[in-house]
Amino acid sequence: GGQGLVPVAISAVDLALWDILGKRLNAPLADLLGRHSDSVLVCGVAGYTRHGGNGLADLKSDLETLVAEGIRSFKLTIGADSPQRDAERVALARDVVGPEAPLAVDAFRSFRNLDDGLRRLRLLQPYDLAFVEDPFSDMLPSLLADLRRRSGMLVSVGENLSDHRSYRSLVSAKTVDVIRCDATVVGGVREFMAVSALASASGMEVAPHVHPH
Repeated sequence: GGQGLVPVAISAVDLALWDILGKRLNAPLADLLGRHSDSVLVCGVAGYTRHGGNGLADLKSDLETLVAEGIRSFKLTIGADSPQRDAERVALARDVVGPEAPLAVDAFRSFRNLDDGLRRLRLLQPYDLAFVEDPFSDMLPSLLADLRRRSGMLVSVGENLSDHRSYRSLVSAKTVDVIRCDATVVGGVREFMAVSALASASGMEVAPHVHPH
């Protein structure tokens, strides 16, 4: 978590308490919170660098596997190489997943400055991206706002923030378009729901994040 270990520890305790409650009532968390749907859209993530190969052929294989598994929404990692290489990878991804599938990119805070970010995103304009995630730290709202305004792309941040109050400035300043929130970092289920309510009241969408381990 971006704000230290204490919120992460609080998250673990909160999640455990909800788990105990669900087991005692013999009910899943979705029902405890007031289930609205029996299904959710799953986003398949591809493009992580790994030992032994991470070329275009490997990326194509990863994406084709996701498509074959029925995934219909995708995210691709970028920023580890040159802007031209990013563009090649995103072009390949768009070709594999098709023109209609939501396709986002995750920059992992790798953009060096505003000019670097604009140069990279300019090359990705033709591929109709759903949003660009973590181009810069969520602690740099003015930089995020400038990138959003000058690139014309939707921006998504927030997965490392703790406590719903941390999201208020991002929302009120309209710095982001899609809120990222992780229950294992933000403070658990209660804080996750508070962030979701804050986003909903502002007409924003939430793309949940989770560290599976």
